[in-house]
Amino acid sequence: MNPVEVAERFRAFIAQLGQPLACLDIETTGSHTERDRITEIGIVTLHPDGSQSNWSCLIHPGCAI
Repeated sequence: MNPVEVAERFRAFIAQLGQPLACLDIETTGSHTERDRITEIGIVTLHPDGSQSNWSCLIHPGCAI
């Protein structure tokens, strides 16, 4: 399956759901849960009509990056 076919199937899946699907992305300074910090949060919401909305927020981690 090529990338275009994957995208078409994914769009059809979201349309069949009949409600938005939100994808969350979190960026951090590393992977150590006690030492590293979140630097950015992003959400892409995919709607059944094929549209999408985006939201993101930069976060000061309180440490040097």
